Amino acid sequence: MKLLLILILNIILTNVIWAQNTFCKIFDLDPSTPNNIANDLKVLDNNIILSSTTFRKSGKDSIQLDATNLTTLNLDGTIIKSIVIDSFSTLFRNENLTYTDSIITISGKLTNVSDSVQINQYNMNLNRLSTTILDGQSKKSYYNFGHINLGNFIYIYGILSDFINQKNILEARLVKMNSKTKNIIWERSFKLGNYDLECNDLQPTTDGNFAFILFFSPAPGAAPDEPTYKIIKINPEGVVLDSFQFIDSNFHKNRLLSSKDGSFYFSSQNHPINGWDWSTSGRINKLNPAMDSLEWNVILPNNALTDGRIYRIEDYIETKNGELVVCGRVRENSDSKVPGGDLSSTWNGFIVRLNTAGKIIWLRIYRMPQEILDISKYGPFRPSILKKIVELESGDFIAFGDLFYNNLQASGIDFKKDETNHLWLIRVNASGCLDGYPCDTIIRIRPSVQAKTPNYNIGTQWTFETDYYIGGGHSDIKHTTFKITDTVNTNGKKIYYLNYRDSIYFENGKMFFWDEKLKSYEMYYDFNSTSEYEIKYYVSKNNVQIAKVKVDSVYNTIINLDTIPTQLLRISNNGSFSDDIVIPVYKNIGASYYEIKLYLGKGFFDPSTLITKLRCFKSDAVEYNFQNYPCDSTWFTTNTTNLDDNQLTIIPNPTSDYIQVRGIESDLPYGLYNIHGQKISSGISNKGKIHIPDSGVFILKIKLTGGYSIHRILRL
Repeated sequence: MKLLLILILNIILTNVIWAQNTFCKIFDLDPSTPNNIANDLKVLDNNIILSSTTFRKSGKDSIQLDATNLTTLNLDGTIIKSIVIDSFSTLFRNENLTYTDSIITISGKLTNVSDSVQINQYNMNLNRLSTTILDGQSKKSYYNFGHINLGNFIYIYGILSDFINQKNILEARLVKMNSKTKNIIWERSFKLGNYDLECNDLQPTTDGNFAFILFFSPAPGAAPDEPTYKIIKINPEGVVLDSFQFIDSNFHKNRLLSSKDGSFYFSSQNHPINGWDWSTSGRINKLNPAMDSLEWNVILPNNALTDGRIYRIEDYIETKNGELVVCGRVRENSDSKVPGGDLSSTWNGFIVRLNTAGKIIWLRIYRMPQEILDISKYGPFRPSILKKIVELESGDFIAFGDLFYNNLQASGIDFKKDETNHLWLIRVNASGCLDGYPCDTIIRIRPSVQAKTPNYNIGTQWTFETDYYIGGGHSDIKHTTFKITDTVNTNGKKIYYLNYRDSIYFENGKMFFWDEKLKSYEMYYDFNSTSEYEIKYYVSKNNVQIAKVKVDSVYNTIINLDTIPTQLLRISNNGSFSDDIVIPVYKNIGASYYEIKLYLGKGFFDPSTLITKLRCFKSDAVEYNFQNYPCDSTWFTTNTTNLDDNQLTIIPNPTSDYIQVRGIESDLPYGLYNIHGQKISSGISNKGKIHIPDSGVFILKIKLTGGYSIHRILRL
């Protein structure tokens, strides 16, 4: 076995380390191969340890064989050292790294010997200390999936097959050996089908036992025709104590987490007890310690029309405070221009955090840029996956995965020049956020190439969405377009006239709008400001108001390869809202809600509340679509069921705190639910007002005589 020291590793893409704590980096550890594939991640003594797969040429025939990179890094993502272990594969192994007493143990398969598993041990300088080979028995082939190291013992798990003797037999094999002498203490076998059997995870339990999960995929045409999973609990001697088995439509190999309270976390597409239901986006399950019932079952957020998410979970960890953090990949369509997905739809790495009751605390999806191909033909994003995650003492998380290209993108790549797989390492804070980005559900990573800033002073066309409520809970969703119809030079200023009797001009980074009632231009945007300014506006005769506008924060919005400076403006309470309203504003474009200029509020019956969000923007130089459907699309929606003749309207929506229910004569009972169907609050409206406690999307259910009125609410 020859160890080759990689010279300074070629980092093909490094997104800037924006602060000491968070980073997002892409690595190429072996420029001689098109593939670098993530396997395992551990953190030891403030060092990150990575195992990954590469492919190296062997012999005169230049056969590509699996090899393994073992790499150490600082917590800021700086590489310390990396070695490559030839003819040694950790590909598809879930847990191949462990450490005890500052000794790294890595298990894998000898790629040139079909029936042998190798166990290597290294110190933190990556100097090899020992090598042990575990041979298959009686010409059987042993394929290990990983190991755990518990003090004096190493437990290796995998699959033993007898295809060599032409016997179609597969069994899960668990081997216990002494970690110092490497003597085998016992071996145990477990069965679950013979066609495609995998032993996906092994976990120690808090009561001193072990649990692992088996995956069985039947042969085509065999029954049952869906994969079967089995969670097995055994004692230290390998004797089965209990088990839980379920059938699921998920062909993704499942992982397992044994929690501190004795419960077990695992994922599925369908309900593991009730079977198939309406949601197949992916879910997380918590199985009780007795393995006879689910403590909870959480469907991960998915909207078939707007994002079409499908989740595949790769790793679970339990945080210091007992919460659950999960990573994996998710199919994401929300950047698509047409419903159901387009070139921007691809797999992305994600992290989600849940409390012990199964409530989602936050979900972050990290979208990686595709830079070497024409994005109009091959899409703006590169497929990615996060396979492993750890929590640091600081509360931050480090996740490890890889990036690749989908089939369409791969068709346009020159494999002699461009590499298809790269390693991806990301460090985020306790909320899943990256410094330098707004902490949204979807975080779109900047391209490594210098993104262009739009070069224009004024747009030519804005398209806003309009919501025409027509009664009975029904709405007509249409659009309104504002266009520049003429320009005039007056007093050294270039005035742009809009088709809605407004006009605009720019001066030193400020945008002024004409107020017909005040007969003057009023400054609405100071794109250079980071503090507070005032806007004068007309409400009614003898009633001129001053709106105080504060710049809450400044960040960049990334659309395609363009960077649009964005202000988050807070407008102080002005009579139309029960509290401040917060609106994102794009530089040289305007507000993202209600109208181009800020909606300052002129009463609940202001017709401009029909206008909701900005869909599209166009200038002589650029075009942007801020939504996931065509600019000119229209549709009809209904928000009510079992209604009598009541006609209710909710304003403002979006809101920043309270909503006002119009169309009721007396206060009514209501329930507020999140998008997972969990009740957030309930009560009786107060003079038609209802408080929305948190930011997010909610479903409001108002009790009426003989039925309910149901509304979708957005709190910014």
